[in-house]
Amino acid sequence: MKKRFLLKGQQNARKICENIKTSVFVALLLGSISNIDDSTYHCPDGSNPGIEQKVIAGVVGAASSVTSIQVANLLRLFKIPQISYFSTSPELSNKQRFEYFLRTVPSDTNQAQAMVDIIKLLNWTYVSVIYEESNYGVKAFEVLEELLIKNGICLAVKEKLTKDSGVAQQEWYDNLVNKLMSKSSAKGVIVFGSDQEVAEVMKAVKRNNATGYFYWIVLEKLNNIALN
Repeated sequence: MKKRFLLKGQQNARKICENIKTSVFVALLLGSISNIDDSTYHCPDGSNPGIEQKVIAGVVGAASSVTSIQVANLLRLFKIPQISYFSTSPELSNKQRFEYFLRTVPSDTNQAQAMVDIIKLLNWTYVSVIYEESNYGVKAFEVLEELLIKNGICLAVKEKLTKDSGVAQQEWYDNLVNKLMSKSSAKGVIVFGSDQEVAEVMKAVKRNNATGYFYWIVLEKLNNIALN
């Protein structure tokens, strides 16, 4: 019980830190963009100080699609361009909403098509998909599901992962693995999720002696995953 409580606390702390980082990023941008009124400040001799106004030419970031969407909503008000190096949500391709947003990576629409091409190359006709409960995960799954249907590929299990939260306990992940194993014909599993969620899934696979039972296609880079 103590170990479970600590795990839940760590996961909640991670989510809080992520929200704080997003809020701080947006607050710093807002503070940098806001104009300073020269008349607010006065020198000892009564004259106005010479305040240098610095114009932001553009913003690089963020990595997370969720953060990039929030920042893009702010920057568009000031017509400031934004370039992300890692945000892949298809939602950001909407130029009516994000006309000043650009990125150096392909949209999840392209990733989903690549996944379908791989599935067809492997001659899989029955697969499972698990995805995180975030803008990134939900939008990516919607695109993939549509492509799978168009290509005559059936879904065995589709399950949503609660992102960076202590809500999902070990039992939940164990049940997920058992659900995947109940569809014995679906050996391929596609995963839209961050390293935290994928780590919990892999731990559950190990606990339930399902190592080597599935072929996994993970759409995100995985950093420092510990499976102990």
